[in-house]
Amino acid sequence: MKKITLTLLALCLVCSTWAQTNPTMDRPIQQCITNNTDKVDLLHPNFSMGTWLYKLSEVCERLKDTDGKKGGQYVVSLLEKEKELDELLAIADDCPNLKKVKPDLEEMKKVFAERQKVENFKIKEEKKTTDNVFEEGKDITTMSLPRSAAGKIKKIADKVHKNLK
Repeated sequence: MKKITLTLLALCLVCSTWAQTNPTMDRPIQQCITNNTDKVDLLHPNFSMGTWLYKLSEVCERLKDTDGKKGGQYVVSLLEKEKELDELLAIADDCPNLKKVKPDLEEMKKVFAERQKVENFKIKEEKKTTDNVFEEGKDITTMSLPRSAAGKIKKIADKVHKNLK
């Protein structure tokens, strides 16, 4: 039992150091964000690229570990990260650190674009009741991202992290 506890503790320490802010990686990117506030909405001046990459990798790992039925929350989280990726790509040409990993970020964007499955469903409106959950919207949109795509995104995120260090 002690060995398991020590192993888990060591694993947590390794993961937390990987996710910690790295000033040499983050400060130039934060400066680019500050200089390009007109191009970004989601990225804040205190944005940490290391933490973002770690969280992206973690969500991909969790999606890969699902059995295909309970991964919706991870797909939604990944698709939110895609919006931040779009903003990173928008300022990449103005930022030397992002410019050197721009091909990897573009490859990651291609995985998102190719693998995202979006379906729209129309809801039939038969009764006019106030307890109808779908009364406000007439459409439901579903999105999916295969576990294999999550693996590719994780691999690219790890590569970007390595190249930025």
